[in-house]
Amino acid sequence: MKKLIVFILLAAVFSSFSPFAFADYALDKPSAGQVIFMQADNDLDYTAAFPLSALTGAFREGEDLRLEFPAARLTLEGFFTRLGEWRSLSFSDGGSLGGADFDEEGRCTKSFHAVLGREKSGSAKSTGIGAQLLTLRLSPYGTEVFVGDEVIWGELRERCIGAFAAVYPFEKPDWNSVLELRCQFLMGEDGSLEPVRFYSDFADGVSSEIINPARVCSASSLQLLPLSEGRAVVSFSNRLGERLLSADVLCRRDESSGLCVEYMCEGCGELQTGAFHYLSCGHYSCAEGFDPAGHDIAPCQVAGHCVSESEHEKCSNCQEYCCDGREHGPGFCEHVHNWVAVTLVSSRCTGCGYVYTRK
Repeated sequence: MKKLIVFILLAAVFSSFSPFAFADYALDKPSAGQVIFMQADNDLDYTAAFPLSALTGAFREGEDLRLEFPAARLTLEGFFTRLGEWRSLSFSDGGSLGGADFDEEGRCTKSFHAVLGREKSGSAKSTGIGAQLLTLRLSPYGTEVFVGDEVIWGELRERCIGAFAAVYPFEKPDWNSVLELRCQFLMGEDGSLEPVRFYSDFADGVSSEIINPARVCSASSLQLLPLSEGRAVVSFSNRLGERLLSADVLCRRDESSGLCVEYMCEGCGELQTGAFHYLSCGHYSCAEGFDPAGHDIAPCQVAGHCVSESEHEKCSNCQEYCCDGREHGPGFCEHVHNWVAVTLVSSRCTGCGYVYTRK
């Protein structure tokens, strides 16, 4: 019996030096401007020393887990490699994220922020959960402020409008080129509003998303306007949801003390300032041997689709453009009839020959 006790004590001592005794790693919240990549293809159990509500986004990219914060990003590389769907990350507020919380495209299906309690005046009650997410939407038809799907009124709405005016550099948008603007704010327990994302939908079909909109603004399609020194993440997409361009940008003072935007060009890989090399036709002006002649937006009028490429013509069956991501041709897409009157009560489709008779 004494030998058994001694063996158990020795095992306990040696287990304290085992690497598995320390198989838990606490993740700190990144600071503003940090873009962190961390190897996570291991047997460690990860916990976050911050609440789930601190996130502004989460994505599964293959085996990697990417967490987004206001003006920061943390990627756990290989996080899902070992346990796949069973791997999860726990947060300080009791929340968690696991493989089952992401759809087929890698987007998180879980809500990060609890809905605010509200008084009749429209002011928010403290929930004790942490930051809350509010969305301001501005269009030619007016201004709305939401928490989730519910419209907010009163003093909180007015504060959101004021916070939006502080980061938007114009008195009002040019509604000839802008369709809609949306700005998301995190409201802390003290009632402070921090702008974290800014979305712009332009009339030419381009949409932009900016993380940390206090630094730069997408004043027009595929163009950035510097606002203040610091870092931001910018991405552009077309009306089909296809990604056109993304960049980590730095807004800084140049030699003349003016603000400029720096970014790494995805086309040539060099540090650039000013206008993007990416063009609305989907090609880069910095490409070797690039000749702007013959480059323009395709007949489909979708940004990123070039007239020099095929598959952007109309389908002879449904008369929609073949580049919309769906299958086309007889038997695949819906046929649109082209009616020609035959008699006073009947018409014939010139495409398929079907005759329709009114009764």
